[in-house]
Amino acid sequence: RVEFCQPFADEADCSGHPQRVEPDVRVEDTFGGGGEGAGIHQRPDFEALDRRIADILAAVPPQRRLLVTAHDSLGYFADRYGFRIVGTLVPGGSTLAEPNPADIAELVRQMDATGVEVIVIEAGGPSDLARAVAAESPRPIRLVELFIGSLGPPGSGADTYIRMMETNARRIADALG
Repeated sequence: RVEFCQPFADEADCSGHPQRVEPDVRVEDTFGGGGEGAGIHQRPDFEALDRRIADILAAVPPQRRLLVTAHDSLGYFADRYGFRIVGTLVPGGSTLAEPNPADIAELVRQMDATGVEVIVIEAGGPSDLARAVAAESPRPIRLVELFIGSLGPPGSGADTYIRMMETNARRIADALG
């Protein structure tokens, strides 16, 4: 388990959060090595990461920076990098809530009216609703899997915090750039 601020959160919002990492998580190449105080590592260089993410996302034109998300989880990202969250698949931000047919129809209408091209879903999470909404759209919609709730497994490109953030940014840029 890793405790850190919300992915894509603004550096200022992370100042009070501990950077505690359990021993089974590979972080040495990201957080600056082990040593005394096993499990506690230096904060990642958020400013350098922020610049790298901005550079990756520079390929996405402003008019294409529109997203639909599975639930309300990328607000920091959208605010920080100039994206607009047009809507969410799950109303109210709860992962337990279910949209009704009218909600889905309205979301599809908004997607079509704004030109949304992607729905962002959590890697490894349920995608049936996202696929159904994409199928209802009169335009092609891509599903983009991001690592939102946790790091990815070894070899996923998201097995450390820094790589997770960069991989997520690349996936968005590849889908919209």
